[in-house]
Amino acid sequence: QFANNLVLGVLGWSAITRIHDKSVLAPGIEVKGRLDFGALLGVRAGWAMGNFLPYVFAGVEVVHGQVKIAAAAIPLNRRTHVGYGVGLGGEYRIAPNWSVDGSYMYSDLSFERYNFGGGGTRGGFRGHTGSLGVNYRFGGPAAAVIAKY
Repeated sequence: QFANNLVLGVLGWSAITRIHDKSVLAPGIEVKGRLDFGALLGVRAGWAMGNFLPYVFAGVEVVHGQVKIAAAAIPLNRRTHVGYGVGLGGEYRIAPNWSVDGSYMYSDLSFERYNFGGGGTRGGFRGHTGSLGVNYRFGGPAAAVIAKY
């Protein structure tokens, strides 16, 4: 934190759970998708106003997943998508080492080529994410461990 109340920091997150999705195109034809890994590394800038810290952030985002159609004789499509995530949020200190946090993020990830047996197609990800969290700071103000749900 600088003397003029500007707060700068590094921001990072990684998904700890896999996301599964299943769609039925027709009876007996299912498309299954799975997100194996997701992470973001970026910067955060905020303006300290007492116990409240509104902030904005931006960073590089990487997501890896797979898509398969069990009824078709096609290869398993595994792809890594790279792009950016931008967002805003607010953190409120409720005790010397504790704070609550909420944020919104927009993600725009690259389009990659997929093959589903009838020629290639391109697919990408764009999405909106909201999160709520509780932060606990160990030691000095520069060290923080954040758990978001």
